[in-house]
Amino acid sequence: GGGTPLALGVRAGANVLLKAAHRRPSQRRFLWLLTDGRSPETPSRPDAADQIVIVDFESEAVRLGRCMTLAESWQAEYRTAASMTST
Repeated sequence: GGGTPLALGVRAGANVLLKAAHRRPSQRRFLWLLTDGRSPETPSRPDAADQIVIVDFESEAVRLGRCMTLAESWQAEYRTAASMTST
């Protein structure tokens, strides 16, 4: 909802992944992106991520579907926040 610009958050995560890749190149690196996707930004996929999971927290009545679009373009796994809760 605008608290953290999406591109800035992804860039910070990409930097952490890149440092980890230099320290332990054979280690698999995962990025979990938790967002409502309500950002006009479309950041690039972090190269150092071996696997990405995007968790969609969008809860507005009119859904924009940007998380699903981003997951498709990044070839990432897509989940909704509701699917993450256990009963």
